[in-house]
Amino acid sequence: ETFSLKELLISVMVKSANDSAYLVGEYLAGGNMSQFIQRMNERAAELKMTSTRFFNAHGLPEKKTDNTANCEDLARLANELLRHDQAIEWASMQKYAFRANAEEPTLLANHNQLITSTIGVDGMKTGYTKRAGFCITATCLRNDRRLIAVTTGFKSSKRRDEFTRDLLDWGYTLP
Repeated sequence: ETFSLKELLISVMVKSANDSAYLVGEYLAGGNMSQFIQRMNERAAELKMTSTRFFNAHGLPEKKTDNTANCEDLARLANELLRHDQAIEWASMQKYAFRANAEEPTLLANHNQLITSTIGVDGMKTGYTKRAGFCITATCLRNDRRLIAVTTGFKSSKRRDEFTRDLLDWGYTLP
């Protein structure tokens, strides 16, 4: 099967499709995944993401190593993504029909429930690993004011979402 780069990127932004993330890396580096990982780390350094270290393109833990980043670094990454209208558009999609032209398309649903339940939230990414718990980097725009909230370490996505919603609401009460 052949997929467009756009289809793969949307599936990564909407559903955290790890297989798509791997394929994107493989494509962009001409089949050399090590080269892609090196470029990811170089770009993180350019963005002053000083606590970030990538070991793979998909973010899942490996046998010996985990990708690492702190909340400040993830806010920096979200801020960079906000410069790209396509990233915001894709991150805010509730659903996406992957392989739309296939006989049976795969409907992907966004894990970020805040895009439908919290005023102004337009992205960016949820995550989960056993070590980090349920995490989110949420971007929100209200009254021409942009906030980025990064939360991590929750035992459930419901609690993560409640806390992050409250954090954003609090942030908008500040001058």
